Amino acid sequence: APQKPILQLQPAGLKGLSKKFRVRLLPALPPSLIPLQRLRPSRNNVRVPGITDIALQPPTPTYNSALAEDARLIPHLDAMHQAFTTCPALAEANMLLKVWLRQRGIHQRPDGMSGFVLGMVLVFLLDKRNITPKMSSYQCLRAAFLFLSDRDNLQRGVAVTPDEDAIGKSTAAEAAKAALEEFRGLHPCILLDSSLSVNIASRVSASALSEVAHEARAALLCLDNDARAGISPLLLQRIEPAAKFDDFILLQWGRGEGEGEG
Repeated sequence: APQKPILQLQPAGLKGLSKKFRVRLLPALPPSLIPLQRLRPSRNNVRVPGITDIALQPPTPTYNSALAEDARLIPHLDAMHQAFTTCPALAEANMLLKVWLRQRGIHQRPDGMSGFVLGMVLVFLLDKRNITPKMSSYQCLRAAFLFLSDRDNLQRGVAVTPDEDAIGKSTAAEAAKAALEEFRGLHPCILLDSSLSVNIASRVSASALSEVAHEARAALLCLDNDARAGISPLLLQRIEPAAKFDDFILLQWGRGEGEGEG
């Protein structure tokens, strides 16, 4: 993820294609280090100088989400592993979606939708039975495109079935509805995990969500036209930015006198 510390290791003595392999170590916070209630989007965790009354401090949803996703990294990976074990075709569908993202240049943008977020979308679709364990990877891929093609799905927000700790005294539906209401207006793209305290898609901007929805609709048109031949333009053909947008704005970052390159 952008702005995340990652330790990358390259084994020594490798030749040929093996030299391209990297081992990436992602640090994660212990899930119990910070109570998730303190990281909800309506809470403040960065004090504004000059405001002495804590009740008047503005919410810090972006900062809170950055901490929450570090604290929930291992539970998210566990949820993904369990889903892929339940439905083996999900793993292949996830790889196909990552290739699709790369061919459209969306995954590298700071506000874009990452392969991990798409993987958690598949987890959500399996949880809500839009995907079943007996489906093929093609059917899982198509189900993902159907969900992503409707921008309102993630704009309104969706939530994985909550844990018992997240439900409290209410029902699962009531707890999810209350949590989604809290996140709306603070994030343009909402995919809550089972704790109902973490928005997995918090980094996705409104424009990136619209672009993904547009590309998903185009993908469905390709598959509807020809289920077999339609795969090629989705996964094998790279779409350059010049072919996607009519206008570009280039901002040149100037340097003052005496400043070095940076």
